[in-house]
Amino acid sequence: MTPEQTNAKRAKQLIESCRHCDEIARLIDHNLELAQIVVYFATIEGKVNADLIAAKEAYKQAEAAKVTAYDGSVAKAEREAIIDLSDQRDTIAKYEGYLGQLQLQRRTIAAYSDAVKQKIAHLRGEWELTKFQGR
Repeated sequence: MTPEQTNAKRAKQLIESCRHCDEIARLIDHNLELAQIVVYFATIEGKVNADLIAAKEAYKQAEAAKVTAYDGSVAKAEREAIIDLSDQRDTIAKYEGYLGQLQLQRRTIAAYSDAVKQKIAHLRGEWELTKFQGR
C-alpha cells in the first residue's frame, strides 16, 4: 500500500469516527489529524506539480530540437516530433492524472475537515446553551 493510500484510508477512518462522535476534544484531535493528512497531500501535490512542469519543459525542448534539426518543412517536422515524442507526452499525461487524483483527495478531506469544524462549533454552542440554561 502506498503512503497516499495509507493516508487516504486513515482519513476515511477518521471521518467515519467523527460521524459517530459527540465529544468535542476527540473531534478536535481527529480534525487535527485530518489537517495533517491534508498537508501531506498538498506536499505530494507540490512535488508532482514540479515534476509535471519539468516534464513539460523537457518535452518542449525535445520538440524544439527535433524541429530545428529537421531538414524540410516546419509543419512536417512538428508532425514527426509529435510522433517521436509520444513517450514524453504519455509521461506528462500520467503526471497530470496523478496530480488530479491528489488534488481531489486533498479537497475532499479538507471539505470533511470543514464539516467537522462545523460540528465542533455546533456542539460548543449546544454546550454553552446548556451551561447558560443551567444557571
